[in-house]
Amino acid sequence: MRLLKGIKRILLGIAIILIGASFIISTDSSMGGYGEVILLIIGLAQCIRGVKMDD
Repeated sequence: MRLLKGIKRILLGIAIILIGASFIISTDSSMGGYGEVILLIIGLAQCIRGVKMDD
């Protein structure tokens, strides 16, 4: 069961990273530059937490 929670966190982190990347790519949308970086950091943190849960 713990493995599934780790995988869910990894997938959530990847989803957050992809959402942030879509904001970076889109020319219409801008979060001031800082919002994209914050989303990237949150996504990476979720992925790292998920990997640590798998151990």
